[in-house]
Amino acid sequence: MAYLGAVVAGVNIIALFFGQRVSKDYAGAAALVPYFLLVLAAIYVLAEH
Repeated sequence: MAYLGAVVAGVNIIALFFGQRVSKDYAGAAALVPYFLLVLAAIYVLAEH
């Protein structure tokens, strides 16, 4: 369940990132990168190997 939550969070952050890029708010898009890296780490840890 936590894995699926992390995947949904990753998709959400990607959507927010592209929305910031489309609106040309590059500082806002850059602020989302650490959160996306945290979600990637969570997906890696929670994935069944």
